[in-house]
Amino acid sequence: MVIVCDIKTKKEKKFKFPYENNHKYICGVEHKLCSDCNEWLLMTDEFYYKNSANRVDGYNPYCKECTIRRSATYVRKPENWKRKLELKRMRKNRDKSNEYLRKRKAENEELREYIKEYNKNYRKNNKDKIKIYNNNRMQKNHDITTQEWNSCKSYFNHSCAYCGISEVEAKDLYGQNLHREHVIPEGRNDLKNCVPACRMCNSLKNRIPFNTWYNPNNPIFSEERYLMIYKWLRFDVKKFMKKKKK
Repeated sequence: MVIVCDIKTKKEKKFKFPYENNHKYICGVEHKLCSDCNEWLLMTDEFYYKNSANRVDGYNPYCKECTIRRSATYVRKPENWKRKLELKRMRKNRDKSNEYLRKRKAENEELREYIKEYNKNYRKNNKDKIKIYNNNRMQKNHDITTQEWNSCKSYFNHSCAYCGISEVEAKDLYGQNLHREHVIPEGRNDLKNCVPACRMCNSLKNRIPFNTWYNPNNPIFSEERYLMIYKWLRFDVKKFMKKKKK
């Protein structure tokens, strides 16, 4: 006597195929239909491997013999191994990328808090300097074209000439793009006296002479960036300046 299981739960109603299509009771014991060999076998660990991803009955759709045969066939195909190795490589790279992003985010958060505190203390202790600096900035104009400015930023890899952070990082940390920084505070207003600088470096340098501020005593100093600034101002800037009409 065969008794067909006709009880459906809410979950079972959502499945593509009805539960009774591949499950039934034979002599009072539940059996499962193997999707490969189409044999009705006892739905136990003896005939089926467990599969936690299967929320219907917790077993693989294939019996153990068919599963072993499928695995052997899979192993014999080189393209399957290549795909498996590629997936493994992609997961590894993804994990590395996620770890880097998490680390960078933590570093940026720490730096952001430090900068906020530094700005707060600096403004509190240098109110007169800030006032003078802001007044001077209001009166200064840059005689630099958009094309010249883009060339200048490109020369410095779209990064702050002093500390080296990128324009994207500068926008993230300080809410502003790179500034057109006067290397010589009271110098000319064209490209020959301009380098890109983040808001922090532009504010800290203020009216201090270049060599007095940017030297090995400065924590952000880099000899490589120092030489790049010198090379830009002394030689390369002329290549990017547009001739002004008289």
